[in-house]
Amino acid sequence: MVRGLLIALALLVLFPARDAGAAGPIGDLIAETGALLLPVRIERAFLLSLHAAADALHEGDVPRAQTSLRTFAFEVRSVKRAKRIPADTADRLIEKVEKLIATMTAPAPR
Repeated sequence: MVRGLLIALALLVLFPARDAGAAGPIGDLIAETGALLLPVRIERAFLLSLHAAADALHEGDVPRAQTSLRTFAFEVRSVKRAKRIPADTADRLIEKVEKLIATMTAPAPR
C-alpha cells in the first residue's frame, strides 16, 4: 500500500499531468501498469515506454507513439515469458495496446 502511494507520488512529480484528451487511453494504461505493483525495474521500463508514447502523441507524432506502444507490448511479452507477470494480466495489457495501436491514425496534412 505504502509502496503504491510512493510510486504514484513519484510519477506525479517526475511526469507532470499531460493533455488528457490526447493521451487518455495511454494514461489509462499508465495508471493500470502503476497499480500492478510490479518489481521496480520492470515497472519503470513499462512506464518509460508508455510515457514516451504519451509524449509522442501529445506532440502529434503518431508513428513514434505507435512504436513506443509496440515496444511496451514487446516488453510485456518478455516479462510474461519470464513469468514475472501473470499471463492473464500480460494478455490483457497486450490486447489493450494492440487495439489502441490499431485505432491510431496520423493527423491529416495541413
